Amino acid sequence: MIRIGTRSSPLALIQATLVREALMLIHPSKRIDIIPFTTRGDQTAKSLHDIGGKALFTKELQDALLSNKIDVAVHSLKDVELHDLPLVLGAYVAREVANDVLITRRDTALKMGEGFPKDLTGVFGTCSPRRAAQARIVWPDLSIVDLRGNVGTRLQQVVDGKIDATILASAGLSRLGLMGDAFVEKYPALQQAVLPIETFIPAAGQGVITLECRPEDAPLFAPINDVDTAYCAQLERQFSKYLGGSCRTALGAHVRFLGGDSVGEQVRAIQVLSFFEGRTCARAFSTHDDVSREIKVMAESLKG
Repeated sequence: MIRIGTRSSPLALIQATLVREALMLIHPSKRIDIIPFTTRGDQTAKSLHDIGGKALFTKELQDALLSNKIDVAVHSLKDVELHDLPLVLGAYVAREVANDVLITRRDTALKMGEGFPKDLTGVFGTCSPRRAAQARIVWPDLSIVDLRGNVGTRLQQVVDGKIDATILASAGLSRLGLMGDAFVEKYPALQQAVLPIETFIPAAGQGVITLECRPEDAPLFAPINDVDTAYCAQLERQFSKYLGGSCRTALGAHVRFLGGDSVGEQVRAIQVLSFFEGRTCARAFSTHDDVSREIKVMAESLKG
C-alpha cells in the first residue's frame, strides 16, 4: 500500500488525485490511499511571516512522513521551504504553465499594453511579498492589502467588492478547472488576464507538484519524475537559497528551456529570469555551462 498525504484544500486534493492516478499506472497491484491533513497554515488567518512561514503548510505532512504515518507527501513545490530533515523530493511532476493571472471584476476597464493591463487602480489583495512588489512597480496607484485563504475565498473577495483585484497562479486555477470559459461560467462577474512571465516573474517552483518522501522510498516515485521540470525547479530553488528566500522575501525565479524536448545528453539553451526586492535580471546559458555557478553570480548581482 502507498499512503499519500496532502493538505485538505480543494486544490491540494486535486493535486494528490493527479499523483495517485499516475502512481496507479506504475504500481497497478498496490492499494493507494489519499490521507488529508489540516495544516496549521490552513487554520490561521494571520500573516505567515509572523507565525512561521510557508513551513506551516508542510510541517504536519513532514511529521507524518517521519513517523511513518504516510509514505509520500504531495506539495506545491513553491510551498516547500529548504530544510535539513531526513527527507527527499523524490519526484517533480511535469510543470503546468507558470504564469500569474490577474483577477478583476468584469466592470473594471482594462487598458492593455506590453502584454498586460495598464493603469490599474483600487485595492489589490495578496499575501505574497513578490506579487505586492511587482504590482507596485507596474501599478503604482494601487492600494495593497493582505489577503489570505484558498482560491475560492480569494475570488469571492473580488466578487463581493472587498478588493478590486488579486493575482493567482495559472497552474492552480487550471487544475481547479477555472481558466478561460470555465472560469467565466462559474464567476461571470470576474475577468482574467494572464500576465507575462518576463514582467511578473513567478516564485521558484511555481506550477510544479513535488513528492516528498523518505530516501529509501524514492525509487517508488521516480518513474513519474519529469526530468526537464526537475532540472529547472532545482536551479530555481538554488537561486532562492542564495538570496535567502522565504515568505518575507519579494523573490521570483524562473528557469526555462529555449527550444528542444528533453535534457538528455544534448546541449540546450536555457533562460534564467529573476526578481529580487524590485530588481530584475535575465540571462541565457546553455546546459554545457556551470549553471549553478552562474546563478550564484546572478544572485550576488541582485543583492548589490
